[in-house]
Amino acid sequence: MNIQDDEFFKKLLSTFKVESKERIQNMSTSLLELEKEQEKTRQASLIELIYREIHSLKSAARSVDLTYIENICNALESVFSAWKKDKTMPTPQQFDLLHNACDSIEHLLDASDLKKTSPDKQDSKILHALENLSENPSAPSAVEHELTKEKPSDPNLKKPSKLEETVRISTKKLDALLIQAEEMLTTKLNLMQRLNDLLELKNELDAETKEREKLTQEKIALRKHFKKKLEDSKNIISPHLKFLDFFESSEKRFKIFSNHLDSLSGALDRDFHVFSNGVDTLLEDTKKLLMWPFSTLLNTLPRIVRDLARSQEKDVNFILQGGEIEIDKRILEEMKDVLLHIIRNAIDHGLEKPSDRKKLNKPEQGILKINIQQLTGNEILVEIIDDGSGINLEKVKLSAIKEGILTPEESQKISVEDALNLIYQSGISTSPILTELSGRGLGMTIIREKNRKDSWKNIACEHC
Repeated sequence: MNIQDDEFFKKLLSTFKVESKERIQNMSTSLLELEKEQEKTRQASLIELIYREIHSLKSAARSVDLTYIENICNALESVFSAWKKDKTMPTPQQFDLLHNACDSIEHLLDASDLKKTSPDKQDSKILHALENLSENPSAPSAVEHELTKEKPSDPNLKKPSKLEETVRISTKKLDALLIQAEEMLTTKLNLMQRLNDLLELKNELDAETKEREKLTQEKIALRKHFKKKLEDSKNIISPHLKFLDFFESSEKRFKIFSNHLDSLSGALDRDFHVFSNGVDTLLEDTKKLLMWPFSTLLNTLPRIVRDLARSQEKDVNFILQGGEIEIDKRILEEMKDVLLHIIRNAIDHGLEKPSDRKKLNKPEQGILKINIQQLTGNEILVEIIDDGSGINLEKVKLSAIKEGILTPEESQKISVEDALNLIYQSGISTSPILTELSGRGLGMTIIREKNRKDSWKNIACEHC
């Protein structure tokens, strides 16, 4: 692995650690709620929720080659899959094991170097107990009872982890920051108006000053005239001279006021430009917090595609286009799991093995392409295209019948569109066997749930 790949993988692991801790926290919280919940419908909902978190965590662990976490998630998946189908609840001893499993994963995530950290004796016992439980979910094993009496053997794993180089900020906080920046933009516009009002007043004052300056010669002549009259009339004209003195005195004060207004308007103009530049920079930087290029997400995908293709003994040419296009970070976050599940489905269900493609007169190397286009200012098209065999509707119908979603009679009458929509039902899978990669019928369900969020919509799936 060269230096560039090594740095990229470190970033990938860092992202995995942050996201995985969130999933573990969600699982732990849901487990605690499940232990106390008595209502059957809510119990089933919580089991489904934990099941999905485990599924997504397993996929993420697989993408960064963390085998232990992947294995423990795979065992947990099998256990929760059985409980989901049988509509049964874990026993107190089984809950102990599930919490121990979450702790085991979290302890490993706290390690400074994930790739160099291996499970200890306690972790191995937890995995062994889960594998036993997955084979017989109805009864706790002796190993489970032993686990409840033991503590993790490595006390260093219990130490709080160091702060990550990156932090996650609530989108609500980012929204609030953006609103404050936009409110400052309003203040900037109001301040601009006040500055314009002041400049307009200054211009009027300057015009008045020029008019007054035109009377300078007249004032001199008038004062000479009044002085001569005063000498001739023996102080009778004195009030006129007093008025002239007052006029000249007010003119001096007018000049001082004009100079002060010049200084004030100049200072305000300078302050306005400093404030204006600061607001513009703040607003731009705030928007940058919410706008990320697609490449921040897409850069993690080639490695994932390569590993998934190799595990399926398939040859895939992965093409990425439009990674420079920017999108709201919150939407990008929501798209992570969706893109991963669609890619997994495309490789596992869509693209054929080289030998099968050769029989179909196709190139032995399959094509998987992600194409991103900016349609309008606020519309982006994300196309995920493969040249595989597409969705086998008959297999979808058979899976729906097996899961009790359709009767054989209904499967004969259902429309093509409704049959395609069955892939979004939990438990529906066209995979004939259960593997680490597929067969649970959960991926497309997660995609549909993500699509129901208001932040982004309109997923169309033709070859998932």
